[in-house]
Amino acid sequence: MSEGKEQYIIAMHDAEDQRNHPVFSMFQRPVAFHKIFVDVTGSVTAALMLSQAFYWSKQGRKGYWDGWFFKSADEWEEETGLTRREQETARRKLRKFDWWQEKIAKANGTPTLHYRINARAFFSYLRETQFDKLVKPDSTNCETPVTETTTETTTELATPETTDTPSLSRRVHDTLQGMWMTVNKTQLDNHMELVDRYGFDDWLEGWNLTPVGGRSSQSAVEKFIWKVREKQPAPSVAQEPIYVTNPLTGEREIING
Repeated sequence: MSEGKEQYIIAMHDAEDQRNHPVFSMFQRPVAFHKIFVDVTGSVTAALMLSQAFYWSKQGRKGYWDGWFFKSADEWEEETGLTRREQETARRKLRKFDWWQEKIAKANGTPTLHYRINARAFFSYLRETQFDKLVKPDSTNCETPVTETTTETTTELATPETTDTPSLSRRVHDTLQGMWMTVNKTQLDNHMELVDRYGFDDWLEGWNLTPVGGRSSQSAVEKFIWKVREKQPAPSVAQEPIYVTNPLTGEREIING
């Protein structure tokens, strides 16, 4: 065996050992960390706590959908690695924002600190301060949440035209963004197709009538647009004039006008 071939085989074995080493299976689910939250809070520890709270606030308490969740200091440390002192520092920074909410409420019969991110207030703050980064985020803005396994995908984000007079695509984009923090190109294209087909006003009314859970489905929104259009009066149909000759005057007159 030649020396070059032997080195190649050794390298292949090293690569195989590297790829299949059990150490990688131990760390497949990292804690979510949204880099943009560092810009929002001005602190890495606050951004880490906010990133994890962002996930849990979306989940809410078991059986509830109000966004409140409870978590002990030990649980925060277990999930994020933040010590109690670091947690206090992070919370002190986060409490400066009106979208970060805390309250004491009973959990399992015991008064417990609860947290929530007010989605509407948080989104308004992001639009005012971080809009450019939201519509064109870099690839480091988010990672995989620790509590779920996801498949890595690359989604093209929608970037509507920017003019002094808001275009239809901008109006549709802003409507969708009021529901979702980021809007991808497929979502925008699907709803623009409905706008082209039915007009913006009917689309918007149909969108508002569609239950929140169904708005990601183009067909679901379209069904409600049909309901909107069914309520509208049928357009008048122009009739062909019917002429008769007046026997007294000899002139032709329209009898169905």
